[in-house]
Amino acid sequence: MAAKKAKTELQRRAIRYTPDIGDYAVLCFSEEDAEFSIDAVGIILNESSTGCAVCIPATRHLKEGDSFVVQVGKMHPQSATVIWRKELDKDVVKIGIKYDK
Repeated sequence: MAAKKAKTELQRRAIRYTPDIGDYAVLCFSEEDAEFSIDAVGIILNESSTGCAVCIPATRHLKEGDSFVVQVGKMHPQSATVIWRKELDKDVVKIGIKYDK
């Protein structure tokens, strides 16, 4: 188990930070050029310069490779991609988000 965790830490390319208290992520599944609308709100678990991990209500949207627009905390909305997804239970999923440059 320790070897698996160590390997994961080595694979990370950016330092992870805890989010500011009260910050959350707002997700918009519409096209990037469309007006930003709230389709889901999630709890930010950790942040980095390249992305973040968020828990959101279970949805058919946001499978690995899906693109969407996200506003994390006080940042401006930006395009992003789901790089991994883990179903925690029937109502909640945890997703890894990578910001598009």
